[in-house]
Amino acid sequence: MPGGKLPLHIACTWHAPKESINVLLAADRSTSKIPDDLGNLPIHSACFSGASSDVIENILKAYPKAVLFRTNEGSLPEDITKRLKHDNRVSALALLNLCK
Repeated sequence: MPGGKLPLHIACTWHAPKESINVLLAADRSTSKIPDDLGNLPIHSACFSGASSDVIENILKAYPKAVLFRTNEGSLPEDITKRLKHDNRVSALALLNLCK
């Protein structure tokens, strides 16, 4: 895909249901560790779009160290979550802090 995005990045960005995320992770868990051209892991995409807590939790289960991964601009998933203030902000931050 343009920008180096994988299907998991796209699913996280466009609010795919958790079942779709689970299918993608089951097919290849290692995709949770692959950044796009901007340095975004799927967890960054999920935080940016305000994905459900279930989606964030499943991505973090696949790659817990993603919470420490910075984008090319230096943003952690936590930084993105705090900055954008989606409705699930509190639960997303709690999940991210659990993985630290």
